[in-house]
Amino acid sequence: MITWTPNLSVDIKEIDEQHQLFIKLMADIQRAIETKAGREVVGPILMELYGYAHFHFSVEEKYFALFNFSGAVKHVAEHRQFVERLTDLRRRNEQGNEIAGEVGAFMFEWLVNHIENMDRQYVQCFHDHGLR
Repeated sequence: MITWTPNLSVDIKEIDEQHQLFIKLMADIQRAIETKAGREVVGPILMELYGYAHFHFSVEEKYFALFNFSGAVKHVAEHRQFVERLTDLRRRNEQGNEIAGEVGAFMFEWLVNHIENMDRQYVQCFHDHGLR
């Protein structure tokens, strides 16, 4: 299970707070796995995750455009891939598949890799424009 630590911070308060909510949702998925909860528990978590991902990505993408971030195209493509994968997981959950473990593994890998490898690329640009 992932927990928020300072090394996950991108030193931008608004983004860090949003990443912390993603980690809370991952903890909810982890609890669903541990209690062997079914799709009726996983479904609402996926819905919240889906909605929150759209919100979070729109915030980052707003700043990409505002600050003319050079890595925006690649970063936005990763956002779209995430949403596509989450859409697939939601569909499979609605079809009755037990996917809590898959969701947990996907979220852990994606969130850690995305923050460490993608989000860190925009930090200097955002800081240069006064966003902290």
